[in-house]
Amino acid sequence: MKNSKQRMPKADYFRMRYASALDAGLTSKADYYKSRLEQMGEPLQVEEAVDSTPSYDSAVRKCVNVLNAPKGTVNQKLDFVLTKLYEEGFTEEEASTIWLEALNIASNGALLSNI
Repeated sequence: MKNSKQRMPKADYFRMRYASALDAGLTSKADYYKSRLEQMGEPLQVEEAVDSTPSYDSAVRKCVNVLNAPKGTVNQKLDFVLTKLYEEGFTEEEASTIWLEALNIASNGALLSNI
């Protein structure tokens, strides 16, 4: 039986893990993901739009980092994330979508597979 989970493209996954490792100060892990991207001929960063609103992918990545943080309840993390997203200029609808995608990533796809 084939696994029906949707997987993130490898390059995007490595970029996300690279950024997370840098944020966490894990230089050896960051070097590993950087080398994988270089082997694939992929850029380290996805070009972001030149407007004042952070990119959608960057916002999702930050939310995943908050969800994976060891302390705090999900409700505390939700309040924190939504406040930050609103401050960064995201609408209520965009913030909700970002939150749901981050939940799905942090749960390794379990959120959408149970719908």
